[in-house]
Amino acid sequence: MMAVLSLSVLVVVLSEGMLGAWFGMEVAALLLVSLLNSNTSGENESACKYFLVQSVSSICLFVSLVTQCSGPYELWGGDVVSVVLMFGLFLKLGIFPCHFWVGPVIKGVDWISCFWVLSPQKLTGFWVVSGFPLVSELLVLMCMGLVLTSLVGALKGLSQTSIRGLLAYSSLVESGWMGMVCLSSPKFLLTYMMVYSVMLGSVLLLANHKSELYQAPHSGQGSFYVSFHWVIVGLMMLSLAGMPPFLGFILKFGSILVCGGNYSGYLLGLLLSSAISIYFYGSCLMSNLVVLGLSSKQDLNTLGSFIPAGGAVLLFFNFFGGVFFFKLGELLV
Repeated sequence: MMAVLSLSVLVVVLSEGMLGAWFGMEVAALLLVSLLNSNTSGENESACKYFLVQSVSSICLFVSLVTQCSGPYELWGGDVVSVVLMFGLFLKLGIFPCHFWVGPVIKGVDWISCFWVLSPQKLTGFWVVSGFPLVSELLVLMCMGLVLTSLVGALKGLSQTSIRGLLAYSSLVESGWMGMVCLSSPKFLLTYMMVYSVMLGSVLLLANHKSELYQAPHSGQGSFYVSFHWVIVGLMMLSLAGMPPFLGFILKFGSILVCGGNYSGYLLGLLLSSAISIYFYGSCLMSNLVVLGLSSKQDLNTLGSFIPAGGAVLLFFNFFGGVFFFKLGELLV
């Protein structure tokens, strides 16, 4: 199933027409619904919510695309059809004011499903947006929606008490950056999504390593090993938020360079949302660092047996990846 999902994403990226891209998106959505289903009632409920949202957005997209190729398009007016198309894309991607489904769905699914909902599915939608010609009014509407999505995600993240909730609403912050990048440079969007997928996969891999530690780390309670585990995850999340010198900062810096010429005003809202994300990720990290500071020397000596090898490699990549790209940029300049 994972291979078919990857193939459907590739179909969207390589498609030359909107109908082909729509077909690839719907195949991916249907396969993802089957992946979301599980033996637990919470995952099944999340799958139903995701299916309903994707069904409504698919109908809007299909009707608008077919209408553009037929006679009624001239009778209805191009603006109406474009608004219906934008509404379908907003709903599919979880852009404000259609962001209501992201949090409830992500909180009820497993870690693998989190990755597919938050990364490849976003690539398909934003890739379609990058190929759709927007008139000035719809372009302003799109930019405002992206900025508000990031701000809402950052503010909602402040009140979350679970790691899945933090990932869900921080993904809304990332949606604003991805959307602004897709309007400026579709090629850089592919680079952004590949690096973001690696960083998100790193967080989910480590979270899945201790899946029983479901509650968020900022409670400040729990064993020494629980706190140390969430310190590593917190460092990964700071990379997602774009804190220097982590790898995620390179994405934010590149996005500013790409979008600064045409969308400099909107970037202020995105930067504010990222700063808020760094704040609540940093608060989670600091509370657990306090627990580590109060730990005994014997606990600290046993860290080597607790750290997974893959986690150490991913942490190294997230931290020194940013330094590597900085040095590479200096050499190219």
